[in-house]
Amino acid sequence: MSNGIPVYMLPDNSQPLTRIKIGFKKGAFDEHINGLAYFTAKMMSRGTKKRNAAKIADEVDYLGSHISRHGQWDDTSLGITTLADNFENSVEILSDCVFNPQFKVSEMQKYRSKHIAMIQSDLADPEYLCQTAYNSAVYMNIPYSHSLIGSTGTIKQITQADCRKWHQSLLTESNIFIILSGYIEKDSFLSIIDKYFNSLINNHSDTIRLSNKYELFKTRVLVSEKKDSNQTTIRLGKICINKDNPDFPLFQLANTMFGGYFLSRLNHILREKMGLTYGVTSYPETRKHAASLIVGTGVSKDSTAKSIGIILDEMQKMSESQVKKAELLRAQQYTAGSFLRHIESYQQAASLLYALEINNLGHDYYDNLYRKIISANIEEIFEVQKKYFKPENVVISVTGNSKALKKSLNEYGVIEEFVTVS
Repeated sequence: MSNGIPVYMLPDNSQPLTRIKIGFKKGAFDEHINGLAYFTAKMMSRGTKKRNAAKIADEVDYLGSHISRHGQWDDTSLGITTLADNFENSVEILSDCVFNPQFKVSEMQKYRSKHIAMIQSDLADPEYLCQTAYNSAVYMNIPYSHSLIGSTGTIKQITQADCRKWHQSLLTESNIFIILSGYIEKDSFLSIIDKYFNSLINNHSDTIRLSNKYELFKTRVLVSEKKDSNQTTIRLGKICINKDNPDFPLFQLANTMFGGYFLSRLNHILREKMGLTYGVTSYPETRKHAASLIVGTGVSKDSTAKSIGIILDEMQKMSESQVKKAELLRAQQYTAGSFLRHIESYQQAASLLYALEINNLGHDYYDNLYRKIISANIEEIFEVQKKYFKPENVVISVTGNSKALKKSLNEYGVIEEFVTVS
């Protein structure tokens, strides 16, 4: 664009659908009220200087379009998907939401009620409770430790001035980029984008990842209450490396063998061999400033301690012993196939490109990731296993019958009772 904002294009003219997405490299990590980034993003399409919320919805529906807005941990985005013939009209509406949201108090109250209802619904979900407790411990004193959507109390605190200040910071304090995907008429579409978004300015340098500053130095065990539950939800994990670490491709491959797919070690022993769960998975949850390796499963309350012990034992084995050749080959083939399936459509490719931009990873990142995974050997993988799979300084978060859980989990550390802020 004429203002220097990068526009990335992923053309696919097989269908007359076009998607434009505006990415701001600023999210909830930088907010001063928990839930503000999420709340403000949702409000940006609920009334502008020349359109109220109903008019925006009516015009978007009339064009056969769909508008999206998301406030995430490390980014905020607004986008619209539309028929290619309606591209300019849709882009004009999108630009109005980007530049001119009004945050009317009446509309804020309507959405606030909806948002609080969502929070209350989530608080009844043991998966949400368990993950919230886990995040509070593994990310300790950094913003990732709180809930992305905030609490009832923090959402009630948000004022019109808070939303307007946060919105202004998106425009003036974040790096911005645009992704255009689907049906593209290059010259005309770029001209339209430049017409409506030429006042955007990049004027803020990205902050450095802070992962290593938040390493835990002891194991923590958190129990959150789900009364009269015969099931226990488990999240177990530890701080790990992020995507920009040279070891990450092999770490991801090692995790695939550990718990990342159906034929993994954890699923074999906990589900197939022991019959303790319907399923278990492990994955690196990577955010811009920190990351953690998470194991998630659900078991009966009587099997909780045993299941946790098995997970920790398998971590220990991963850190001490090389994988077998057949095990590695199977995981490489699965990972290669999975990667290719994730770039089949322009929507998937656009999502991958968006993640690269938010995390400043470089456009050759996935090529290098794929190449390193496919060419990895047992000795290289083992060096990564030894570094990152030791069952030390882990967080064990469980949700269920707290009375029963407290009795059975003492062997893993001092029990902390976690109470979610409603």
